[in-house]
Amino acid sequence: MLTEALDDDDDDKIAGSSAPVNQNPFGLPAQSMSPIPQRLGPEGYPLPATTPFPAATPFPAATPYPAATPYPAATPYPAATPYPAATPYPAATPYPAATPYPSATPFPGGFGGIFPPALMTSGMSCPFPVAPSPQVLPALPLPFSKPIPNGIRPGWRLLINGTVNPNCERFVINLIATSGKALHFNPRFEHPGPGLVVRNSCVNGSWGCEERDGGMPFLHLQRFEILFLCTDTEFKIAVNGLHFVVYKHRVPPQLINHFEIDENITLHHVHME
Repeated sequence: MLTEALDDDDDDKIAGSSAPVNQNPFGLPAQSMSPIPQRLGPEGYPLPATTPFPAATPFPAATPYPAATPYPAATPYPAATPYPAATPYPAATPYPAATPYPSATPFPGGFGGIFPPALMTSGMSCPFPVAPSPQVLPALPLPFSKPIPNGIRPGWRLLINGTVNPNCERFVINLIATSGKALHFNPRFEHPGPGLVVRNSCVNGSWGCEERDGGMPFLHLQRFEILFLCTDTEFKIAVNGLHFVVYKHRVPPQLINHFEIDENITLHHVHME
């Protein structure tokens, strides 16, 4: 009975204690202090305590890169060697003074009064007449053709007087032989520049080499006079009283039997001796 009385007293003391039953010394609720449940295996047996991982092995300290080796100082280029002073060109040698052409040699002889006096120009030093004034002669029909009896001999002359038409591109004077054209005299205005005069021969249908030197002594709407003079070796040709060119014989002149003049000019007068 005494024992029971003592137990009751203890219970009363505990019940009358001022400390809350549901609190721990840290002031946390009793349920917060529940023990951590033990880990159990699949059959309810407790698992062994977890072996902690070993402490991590630290990485060794990084080896620093060696200090960079600086590039050597740049070697400067040597100073540029200046080019030597330019050697001046020698002074230009002047061309010698131009040698003047000799004065034109007039054709020998003359027409001995056979050529009509009305066509002669007074005061001329040339032994043959030059282009007359336009009103002297009427125009002759073209094309013009005339026979040469007995062929051509040295000393033979042909004088042609006319005017170049304004739209003329070329005109032709031919000395004709039995084998073809012994002399083809062809002024051409359609070529670039002032034009040129082509001389050639056509023998048995084949043309020879053209001769084109001498320039162009004719002009549109200008009166002209052409003289053909035969020698032993060539024809001498003069235009308006001045020597123009020579043309070597390619066909024996005694075989020439007529001459012809085509259109594109106004023909005033023809004289042959």
